[in-house]
Amino acid sequence: MLFKPRVIKTILEHQVCLMQSKLQRLSQVVAVTEAVNHAREWELQQALVAVPF
Repeated sequence: MLFKPRVIKTILEHQVCLMQSKLQRLSQVVAVTEAVNHAREWELQQALVAVPF
């Protein structure tokens, strides 16, 4: 089945829009994950400081 160039362009633009949305969500997930990891690392450092040797 052949599509007109305009239809192909519209489909591709829609796909690009979906991918951009997914990338934006993934970058938000990465930012949150990094923040959580940083907080956990800080908590572990505080716990280690509190341990008497």
